[in-house]
Amino acid sequence: MPGTGKVVARHSARFPAAAESLPKLHNAFETFFEAVQAAACPVRRADRVPLVTAAGEIAANIIEHACAGLPDGWIQVDFVRHSHDVEVLFEDPGIPYVPVDKPVDPIPQGGMGLLVLVFVFRAAPGAIPGEVLLIILSVIMAASAMEAAGGIDFL
Repeated sequence: MPGTGKVVARHSARFPAAAESLPKLHNAFETFFEAVQAAACPVRRADRVPLVTAAGEIAANIIEHACAGLPDGWIQVDFVRHSHDVEVLFEDPGIPYVPVDKPVDPIPQGGMGLLVLVFVFRAAPGAIPGEVLLIILSVIMAASAMEAAGGIDFL
């Protein structure tokens, strides 16, 4: 989603996709922060740490996953300061992430206890607890009738 407001400052950096290059990302941020300070539209100090931390995590993921095995991988970072917000755009030559559907669990999770009771202990399964369900429903209906009549406040 593009930023809002007028573009105040820009900075770009490109570095190899390697763990040793992460300090270059921090240096690029410092250069960007100096540029927006000079443009009289600084990024608040309280916002700098989360911004740099999130960008460091993104760059680490690019290095570890997208550019893994690419001998000449790189990361391009574009910083844009708008009058109301900051954009940090990452670009890399890595393979795009495509989520794979989760495999279906072959073992059903529910009913294992009943299976053990019936086949191991030879216990006969019981009937549906109709009486218990009727008691629960009657308590709910009594509480709702008391609420409608104003009796809950009286209690």
